[in-house]
Amino acid sequence: MKPAFFIISIIQLILQLLIINYLYQLEKKGCKCAMDFKRVYILIFAITNFIYIILTTFTNFFVNIIKNNVGSSLLGLYGIGSIINIIFIIEYVNLLKKRNCECSESVYRDMMYVFAIIDAIIMGMSLLLVLFIIFLFKFNNKSIKNNKSIKVKRKVKK
Repeated sequence: MKPAFFIISIIQLILQLLIINYLYQLEKKGCKCAMDFKRVYILIFAITNFIYIILTTFTNFFVNIIKNNVGSSLLGLYGIGSIINIIFIIEYVNLLKKRNCECSESVYRDMMYVFAIIDAIIMGMSLLLVLFIIFLFKFNNKSIKNNKSIKVKRKVKK
């Protein structure tokens, strides 16, 4: 395992633990204005993400699963869940601020929001990069095909 991957995984584990702790503490405090279905989703996803990070970092659990259709489908659902999680975190933090929910004010709430925005920007840029590569590949294939047909026509004329 590469040291950079390991360090990033440990940082992700710490962030997930902080999110889980923050959301659990809201419930423990009895913060009524913070109780929302989005909080439950974010909490469940953070726990799922924590387990996923542990399994991918410390075991080869997903190496064989990815190779079949069920594993690929599960990872696709995990990706969709990640996008929903980012959207819910942004909406949830905005909702807490809109409600002036004083019992939810914390550095952890701001941290969740900032990291969700960063994740959204990275996902958006990744999507744009993939679309650019697809467009570039498609454009280059057409120009290559056109160049071959021109060369063939020239050979026939001679």
